[in-house]
Amino acid sequence: MSEPRTTIDLIGELDIEAQKFLGCALMVNFKSTTELVFSGAENRLALLDDAVKRGGEPVAMLACGRLAEGEIGVYARPLREFVDAPGIDIYLGKLTRNFAANLAENLSALEAAGDGRTN
Repeated sequence: MSEPRTTIDLIGELDIEAQKFLGCALMVNFKSTTELVFSGAENRLALLDDAVKRGGEPVAMLACGRLAEGEIGVYARPLREFVDAPGIDIYLGKLTRNFAANLAENLSALEAAGDGRTN
């Protein structure tokens, strides 16, 4: 079995993954919530370190990408340490659906307000 990866290793993976998508984040699981550490955050390493110190466990990558004009897809994949974890697919499916719904709601609100950033 390999050594556990450091938060620096995980941020490196996040940075690589982020190059493929419009937005990308590490999903950090806690007992009753999930926090996201976004690739665009200047202090992403400090945010991840803080989450881990508070008992969080980085479990997956979450990303958004453009599917077609006006369509954005949400994608999640477990980190290699959790590929075979029981229930990981159900967990990621639920979080992906929730994130996609929240994203759609916020984009709709921006469009209704006439904000041109949704194009």
